[in-house]
Amino acid sequence: MRKRCVWLFFMGLVLISVPSITGQTDCKVKTPIEAPRQIEPPPQMSPEEQVRYRSPIRYVVVFNEVNERSIRQIEILLDEKSFDEQTLCALFASLGRRYPTPSRLEVEIHTSLDTVETPEERLMLRDSDDSRFSDVYFKHKKASFTRFENGREAFIYTTSLAPYETKVVRLKE
Repeated sequence: MRKRCVWLFFMGLVLISVPSITGQTDCKVKTPIEAPRQIEPPPQMSPEEQVRYRSPIRYVVVFNEVNERSIRQIEILLDEKSFDEQTLCALFASLGRRYPTPSRLEVEIHTSLDTVETPEERLMLRDSDDSRFSDVYFKHKKASFTRFENGREAFIYTTSLAPYETKVVRLKE
């Protein structure tokens, strides 16, 4: 019998997998995948080519801050048509190169503007629990990436909305 699982996170770290309400679990952690495609333009581009360059992945950084614990937290809005494992690997690799410090990096990928906090919402709810987005949590795909202080990198992402399923990808051990 195939089973699904729910992943519990704390600060981007997978703590434990818990059977969903049906009591079923399918909690296999996958091994690294093939090399991701490049987002950055090739370094040998002429000035004319640089002017015409268009990134193959459409995304917007909606939040980027280093918090009081020296963790860089980034939130990204990504076109849902581009949401797949290869794109996520390329995006996380690019962000890791762009932000080498601090060593801890946490990235949240949203595929709907409905799930992104505005700056005002973020300030009002900085130190409290928030269930404001609970009605849209399982309606849109999302991903969470963490680069740990020891260099390990992994992410979890939504593979299916009906039934809701996720997959964990380890990028660096």
